[in-house]
Formats: sequence, C-alpha cells, structure tokens
Amino acid sequence: MRSRFASLISAVLALVGCSDGQTIKTNAGKLTQTHIDAIVDRCGARHGLATIVGDQVVIRTLKTDDIMLTGCVLKALQATGETSLRAVGNQRYDMPQK
Repeated sequence: MRSRFASLISAVLALVGCSDGQTIKTNAGKLTQTHIDAIVDRCGARHGLATIVGDQVVIRTLKTDDIMLTGCVLKALQATGETSLRAVGNQRYDMPQK
C-alpha cells in the first residue's frame, strides 16, 4: 500500500514539478492558516509547506521534501472539501501522437 501511495503522489508531483520554487495553488474555501498548519503538523511535513495567500492555499514544494508527507498534506487538503483539488492520485498522461 505504501509503495502504491508513493507512486500516486510521485505522479502528481511529476506533473506539477517538485523543484525549488515550484508551487501548487488551490482555492482555500473556508480554511484558515490554523487549519492548514494543523494538517501540515498532523502529516509531519515541513513547517511552511502550505500557506494561505489571499483566497488560495499555496503549497511550495522543495526537492528535499518527503514525497509521502507532501502527499499526506495534499490528500488531507482534498478531503476537507474546501479546496479546488480535484483528485490526488495517479493521473495517467498519454503522450499525443505526432
């Protein structure tokens, strides 16, 4: 199960990038920074990984972030029903034919 979860989160982060300075943005809905901090703490992720900026949750990933912890935060945010994250999982991408 753990390796399956890692591959799912790897696919999500591969699509959005996971190098220094890359961000994932989603609507915050009714979430507050206190809610976001509680999710980040519960997942054991890096403090500051997710912040509220205006009406959005901004997730700033670094190369050094543990993919499992980042995945935990993304899944927890999606589970709140407040964000605009549609799905956290393995998103298959088919290359267009030339």
